[in-house]
Formats: sequence, C-alpha cells, structure tokens
Amino acid sequence: MVRIVEFPGEAPEPAEGLCVHPDDPPRMLAVMTPYMDIRKRWLRGMAEKGLWIAVAVGADGERRGMIECVPVEWAAEPVDGEGSLFINCLWVLPRYSKAGVGTALMEYVITHARNDGKARGAGGITVLAHEKDRWFGYFSYMPAGFFRRFGFSEVDRDGSRVLLHLDLGGARRPSLLHPGTRADVVGASTRHVVEVLYSSQCPWSGWMIDGIRDHIAKLDVEVRLVNTDDRAAVEEYGMTRGVCVDGQPLIARLASGREVARAVKQRLSVPFEPG
Repeated sequence: MVRIVEFPGEAPEPAEGLCVHPDDPPRMLAVMTPYMDIRKRWLRGMAEKGLWIAVAVGADGERRGMIECVPVEWAAEPVDGEGSLFINCLWVLPRYSKAGVGTALMEYVITHARNDGKARGAGGITVLAHEKDRWFGYFSYMPAGFFRRFGFSEVDRDGSRVLLHLDLGGARRPSLLHPGTRADVVGASTRHVVEVLYSSQCPWSGWMIDGIRDHIAKLDVEVRLVNTDDRAAVEEYGMTRGVCVDGQPLIARLASGREVARAVKQRLSVPFEPG
C-alpha cells in the first residue's frame, strides 16, 4: 500500500530520488544531475501557473512514483486545450512498476479532479500518451493502454503519439499540435542541420543530448539545441522533445543517441541540396 502526498510546484524537492535515482549508473547520474537542478527551477517557475505534484510514498517512507499536473493551457507538451487538467508526467520507479503505484496516482488525480475540478478549472483530464513505442529503445513511457483503463478516450493522434481525454464536463475538446516541415532551416550552411529539441521539464532530456553528441559526432552535420520551454517554440515545431533534420521532423520523443544517429543516417541517404 502507498499513501499519496500532494506538493505545490514551488516545493519540488519531492521529485528528488524519482526522476534521477541514486541507484542509477554513475555515468547517468553525472549527466542528468545538472538537468535535475534545471528541472527544479522550472517547477518553481511553473508553480504560479498552477502546477502541482502528487507523490506515492510507501510504508517505509520511500518515494515510489509521482504524477505532475498543470492546467492544459500550460502543458509541457504540444497540446491545444482549455479547461482541462493536463498530466505532464506519470513516473514510477521501475522496481515498483507492477505494484499498483501508477494506479494509485491516477485514482488520486481523477478523484481530485472530480471533487475539486471547478476550483482548479478542471472540466476534464488530458494526457499525451504513446502507443507501441519504446523510449530510449527499452522502456514504455506513458503507455496509452494504461490511461484507457481509466476511461480516457482518444481525441487526436500523430503516429505513436496519442492524445487522450477524460471528459468531466465543461472542458473544450483538446487537440494535438502536429509537426510540419519548416523551410529555410539550413540557410547558408553547407551541412545538414540536426535540431535536438529538449525541455527543462524532464532531466532525461540531458541524457538524450549527451547520447546524441556521442553518437553523431562523426557525421558531417551541424547540431543545434532547441529549448522548448517557450510556448512559441512548441507551436513552431509541433513537439516538445525530439529531433528534426533540415527542418523535417524525424523523432517526436526522447530517444537514445544510437537511435538518433541511425535515423539521421537513414534520412541523409538522400542527396543533400543546401538552401
């Protein structure tokens, strides 16, 4: 059994030991810890916009998982909506993945939204989930099937990205911003341009960036890091995390450096015509 403890965004310390766990490999800890500090600053900044975190705590006091919620208007994902509560992230430590932690967190959020929805402007709950996809090649993150068990219905889709919504009455039907080709990205460059999109919301973005730098270094490309904390960037790219090549979307989620390098090589098999 777990108990659920809610914290406001200005008290982000409860996320400690969850997003980045002390038992993670030393290399991962070294890379991701600075990004965790960035995440905590981001959480404090988002608190004034209504962000809050619920943490599942075991009988031994260990934090086992967390769910991060915010009004959909401030979602850390490419979503257009109004009047919903948005789930930025639901994360359970792998060792507790089959222990009912995720279910306890979801039941807490749904009960909270039903009972206190009007007070927080929640006429529904929205989440961007993923279907038949493996983040970093080995784990399923925010799987659509899990949320469907709680009555969420699909309202939009872009490949493996599935926008799900639980209607509690009064929210505008949300929609997904879709990535599109952007012209004039290469400009005067004589090389292909690989844009790596990342958000301060998730420290795993740091792990993606580090891996891409390692695996793409031998390719004759220009790598540009694009921070998507600004809503204008999300609307321009139609995604929060991922990779674009020469203005064309390639991967619309976090991915390993090996996966990105392989996908970039495949994309660059076509002749390069600089703009």
